[in-house]
Amino acid sequence: MRLALARLELLSYGKTMSLSANSSPTCEEPGGSCPQGSLKFGENPPHLVFAARYANCVTDPERFDVLTHAREVYKDLTTRKYVIVHEETQKEWCERVLAAHGWPPRDVANALRCSATEVRRLRTENQCDPETGEPLVLDARLLRSRGVSWKEIGRLMGCSAGAVRYQLRDR
Repeated sequence: MRLALARLELLSYGKTMSLSANSSPTCEEPGGSCPQGSLKFGENPPHLVFAARYANCVTDPERFDVLTHAREVYKDLTTRKYVIVHEETQKEWCERVLAAHGWPPRDVANALRCSATEVRRLRTENQCDPETGEPLVLDARLLRSRGVSWKEIGRLMGCSAGAVRYQLRDR
C-alpha cells in the first residue's frame, strides 16, 4: 500500500501539498493554495483519500479492494488515452467551405486552415460569389447564350469581363 500511495502522491505535479493541521495555510485561508491534481476526490488528494480508506478497513479483503482501486486509479492517470481521429475527406471540406455563407474568404480560410485563394476558387467553381459565398442567381452561360456582352455579364456578376470569359471557357 505504501508504494501505491507514494506513486499517487508524486503523480502529475510533483508532490501534492499536505493538508495536515501543522502545515501552511489551507485553501480557505488568505494566501493558501489548493493542492494541484485533486482530480475526482473532492478537496483531498488521491493518496490521502486512499490512506484514509485503507485505515478504516477492518478485514483483509476490504484492504485488498482499496489497494486494487488505488492501483487502478494510478494506472488510469498514467496511461495515455488514444483518440481515434476521423480525417476529413476533400468532399466534406468542400461542403464546409461552401456552407460558410456571408463570411469573407480570409475568415473562412482562418477557420478551416487553408488559404483565402482556395476559398475563393472553390466558391467560384460552385457558382457562388467568391467574396461572400452566396449562390449566384445569374447564370453567365445563359446570359452569354442570349447575346449579352462579356462586359455586361461582368458588371451584373460583380467581376471583370476577363474573369467571366475565363470561367466560361471551354474545358
